[in-house]
Amino acid sequence: MKYFIVICVLVLVFVNLARAGTKEELEKLQRYVLDLQKQLWDLQEATLKTNQQIITMLEDMNKQYQVTLSNQSKLSNQIEVLLVEIQELKGKIEDTNQRLAALNSRVQGNATNAVVSARTDQTIISPATQENDEAKNAYQLAYGDYQRGRYDLAISGFTEFIAVYPQGTLSSNAQYWIAESHYSKKNYLDAIIEFENLIQKYPGCDKIPAAHLKKALSYLKLEKKAQAVVELQLLVQDFADTDEAKLAKQQLKELGFE
Repeated sequence: MKYFIVICVLVLVFVNLARAGTKEELEKLQRYVLDLQKQLWDLQEATLKTNQQIITMLEDMNKQYQVTLSNQSKLSNQIEVLLVEIQELKGKIEDTNQRLAALNSRVQGNATNAVVSARTDQTIISPATQENDEAKNAYQLAYGDYQRGRYDLAISGFTEFIAVYPQGTLSSNAQYWIAESHYSKKNYLDAIIEFENLIQKYPGCDKIPAAHLKKALSYLKLEKKAQAVVELQLLVQDFADTDEAKLAKQQLKELGFE
């Protein structure tokens, strides 16, 4: 608009030049034209400089935004790695406890069998003990598939395990690894559903904090920041003393929520 006005003024000036009658008036008009041209050049230079500053600012803002996204992604990946390590350690502890329990059961069983053998020369096998061993074997088979990255087989195995042993001591763990298998397959929506199933069906399970954290990470993968923040805040509020809550606090800080 400013350029248009200046051009119009120049046109009027040239028209007046044509009509000017004296040399003095002509020189005056020429000086006026030169002054207008200088103002136009100055305006163009200032506009160009301003545009360049705006472009530079936009480039800086974009760089900062990309750095922020990169930091969030790196933190999410670090949290994932830490959470996997935590769950692996818990799994090893769980496996060790199971082995110790089985060993203790065998020791007690051998002692009992020794007494019974002295009387009847027969070995008695408890149906309950046999069923418990079968459940552990089925669970370990599915867990082995998960560890080897055979997630579809793991999901199938754990699902069948829950169907056969719905009230078993390992059913909640089986549900957790179903959700983890979906997460590892990048089926984040299915992972959210299965983690929520764990939370609803097994509220006393020791993997509930991990389920909340992985739900939040799944939401972030789906770019649903609001739902992720709610899940992280719930984790920090209800399970403040857990390792998962500490990781949740880091993620909230990175997302801009103290």
